[in-house]
Amino acid sequence: MKIRSISFNENLDVLLVYLYNDITSNDYIEGIKLDDEEHHDYELFPNDGLRPKEEGLLLIRLDNPFHIGSYHKLEIFCRHEKINVNVRAFKPVFPIGIYGGNTVLSSRDHIMNVLSWGLDTLVANPDKLDIAKQYDFKIIANVPKKGNEIDEDVLHKYRGHEALLAWYIVDEPDIWEVEGRIPKGSTERWTNTVKKLDPETPTYIVLCRPTIFEQFAHIPDIVAVDPYPVSHLPLEYVDFMVSMIKRIRDPYPIWVIPQAFRYGRPNEQGWWGWNRYPRPDEERLMVYSAIAHGAKGVIYFTYNSFVDIARDPVQGLAALHPDALNLQLEISRISTELHTLAPLISISDVLPYSPEHYVYTNRGCIQCSQILSGRENLVLIITNRNYLYTRRDFRSFPIKDVEICIKPPRWLKPQLSFLISHEGMTTLKMYHEDELVRIKLDELKVAMAIVLSESEEILHKLEEIWRKWRRN
Repeated sequence: MKIRSISFNENLDVLLVYLYNDITSNDYIEGIKLDDEEHHDYELFPNDGLRPKEEGLLLIRLDNPFHIGSYHKLEIFCRHEKINVNVRAFKPVFPIGIYGGNTVLSSRDHIMNVLSWGLDTLVANPDKLDIAKQYDFKIIANVPKKGNEIDEDVLHKYRGHEALLAWYIVDEPDIWEVEGRIPKGSTERWTNTVKKLDPETPTYIVLCRPTIFEQFAHIPDIVAVDPYPVSHLPLEYVDFMVSMIKRIRDPYPIWVIPQAFRYGRPNEQGWWGWNRYPRPDEERLMVYSAIAHGAKGVIYFTYNSFVDIARDPVQGLAALHPDALNLQLEISRISTELHTLAPLISISDVLPYSPEHYVYTNRGCIQCSQILSGRENLVLIITNRNYLYTRRDFRSFPIKDVEICIKPPRWLKPQLSFLISHEGMTTLKMYHEDELVRIKLDELKVAMAIVLSESEEILHKLEEIWRKWRRN
């Protein structure tokens, strides 16, 4: 048995543990312990145990909520083995934000831009937390340092701030520490120091070199990856990076940093691989592909520009370039959809393709993913890979008459399905055939999310969120 994902509910009194049976015989749970004490208030779905290559959900109900940021030891006694995992209690989140928060929060005009794009999170220095709170932004705060040490006085000043989402320990230590630009061991040392000084706030780093992800992946509470393929790598590089970090990090959360910039000119070596902004459809495809592979947060890079820096002449999303303006519109639409999906994705796990649960379509160029969210809900991420991608442009070709065939987890009996888009919810008709569910779409343009649920309550809940975050 393998633990693939762990989440808490909003009250921190229910633990959702997604288990996968990776052996060739049936397996079941004989008991669990929390912090070395037997715990009996739990429920496994399916309740008769897991078949080979089947994923299930273990719900553990607590007598008293865990304290935010607290550490706990979970032991699961299965028929064939015992599983041990350390758990840190945090509320579920799905941030949708952007780098360049210091610039954003420096003027009202910048703030209005980001609010119009539907973003709720910024990467900024901790001295921006007060103004961020005024506009309901959350901040991934650059951890304060004095030389090569954590500035404990500054950290103490801001810990517990209402707008503080996470401490940004270091960016890309798989470059900076590996190449000796910061002292060896700094990433782990700084992370441990911050966890000690502020035990209620998650720690965060970004990685970019998949060949050595393992070196840093288990140090912080949250790891993000920053695949920037446009326009010198295949778009599938996003799938590769996110799926690899998930496999290494399981059962802990991962975020993605989608590319929302270009180089405004060749760099000082003459390289101009990032010579254009992602096209709107391209951005949508990258974001949804990352979610389909397990990302639980989206933080775009980047808002501001520094084309004058010869080694890294980035032109950000706020530029007046016509391609940036088109991208802003699409990001605002994507944000509406992601906020609507957030309560489901934040407590979910991507189901591995298995004879016990799968999804496919009648079109070979469509990729599908099933995301299990709690006991009652399933999210389908459908992406269209029928596109033309070149150094100069991107064009996606819509596919008509799409039929989706789903085999959900065997305990989940969907009673309704609906499509989420920036224009609202669209109820879809389901066709039940024994264990299978079929859904027909008139057309798939680029990427979309479909929710299957046992309860209509989730539709009403998500509609309320959509009303708040719609932008176009």
